[in-house]
Amino acid sequence: MLQAYADAAEAFTSTVSERESLPLDWWMSRVSDHPDSDELVFGAFEGARLVGVAGIRFGSREQTKHRATLFGLYVLPGFRGQTVARSLVEAVLSHARSTPGTQVVQLSVTEENTSAISLYEACGFVAYGTEPLAVRYGEKYVSKVHMSHALRKESVEGEVLRTPRLVLREFDHNDFEAVHAYATDLEVVRYMEWGPNTAAETRNFLTRAQSQASARPRTIYEFAVAEVATDGLVGGIGLHLNGPQAMLGYCLSRSAWGRGFATEAASLLVAFGFDSLDIHRVWARCDSENAASLRVLEKLRMRREGLLEHDCQIRGEWRDTALFAILESEWRVPSRIQP
Repeated sequence: MLQAYADAAEAFTSTVSERESLPLDWWMSRVSDHPDSDELVFGAFEGARLVGVAGIRFGSREQTKHRATLFGLYVLPGFRGQTVARSLVEAVLSHARSTPGTQVVQLSVTEENTSAISLYEACGFVAYGTEPLAVRYGEKYVSKVHMSHALRKESVEGEVLRTPRLVLREFDHNDFEAVHAYATDLEVVRYMEWGPNTAAETRNFLTRAQSQASARPRTIYEFAVAEVATDGLVGGIGLHLNGPQAMLGYCLSRSAWGRGFATEAASLLVAFGFDSLDIHRVWARCDSENAASLRVLEKLRMRREGLLEHDCQIRGEWRDTALFAILESEWRVPSRIQP
C-alpha cells in the first residue's frame, strides 16, 4: 500500500508519511482474516508476487451494519488492463453477498479517474453524488465520486430487483404503450429475429410474460426494466432456464442507449441467476454486427464461444450469430484472487 500511496497519491486520503512509520503489527491487522474483524483485504497474485489489492470494510454500528465499503483498490502498473482490478472488485462483491445482512457496497473514486469509474460501472456500481474538494493533494483539490452497488436479490413473486438507477420488475398490461414503442422502432429491432411488432404481438408478449411469472416451477423470467428517476419503462430483459443453464436476452429503447443501462440490468440479472436460481451457466446469442450488444456481453466477462454462420434470417437476410457464455465459477472469485 505504501507504493500505492506514492504512485497514486491523489486517489487516497492516507499518505506515505502517515503510514510508513506504523508498526508491522498494524499492517498485519489490516490483512487479518479473523472472523470477528470488520475488514478483509484481498490480494491478486502472480505466483507468489502480490500484484493487486482491494479491501472491504463492514459497518460496525447497529444502524450501518447493512452497508459495506470497498477501499484501497490498487494494481501494479504492469498488470493493469488484464482483468486483475475487475477480479478484485468481484471478489469483494462476492464476499459481501455471502455476508448476512449486507445490502449495499459503497465506494468513492477520484472524479478524474475515468478508467476506474468505468470499471466500477461495469461491475454494477452506480454514481449517486460528487463531493467537491474531497482531498487536498499538494496545492490541488480533488473531487470524489460516490458510488454504490445494491446487493439485494429477491425471487419472491411480486418482488423486484434493484440498483440505484434501475428496477427490474414483472411486466403488466399497463406497460403496453412503452413496450410497443420500442418494439415497433426499426432501429431497436434491427438485429432482432422478431419485430417490428403489431399491436397484437405486443399484447401477446405481455400476456405470455405474466403467465410465465405465475408458472411453478418458473423457467422463464421476463422483467421490465424501469428507470428509478422517472419510473419510466426503458426496455425488457429475460432469463430462460433449461435445467442448470439459462439464456440471457435484453432489448432497450433508444432513449436508454449509451447510458450503461444494458450492462447494469444484465449484470443484476446474471447475478440473480447464479445467486438465487442455482444456475450453472448463462449464455447469450448476439448478431455478429451488433457492436453495442457485443460490448455489453464482453463487459459481463462472458466468453465468446463461437460463431454460427447464416444461423438465422432477419427480415429476409441471413445473419451470423456470436455465442457467449459464462460459468457460475467464472462469475465468482477467480482462483488467482486470494483473501
